[in-house]
Amino acid sequence: MLDVVSNEELVREARKRLNQGAWDYLVGGSESETTLRRNRRAFDKIAFRPRILVDVSEIDASTTFLGQ
Repeated sequence: MLDVVSNEELVREARKRLNQGAWDYLVGGSESETTLRRNRRAFDKIAFRPRILVDVSEIDASTTFLGQ
């Protein structure tokens, strides 16, 4: 499991783990790169919310992603 706390850390981990072709596809753009910029802005709106001051006497490693 990744131990990232920011979008920048997630991008660094993805870069390390993906092969060159997959990475180029994800970060590439074409022509005016409008979609690439919009995707980046949307990605930047995602905030990691680390849980602090939580009772750890009973650990729960469950998570949700996109409401699931």
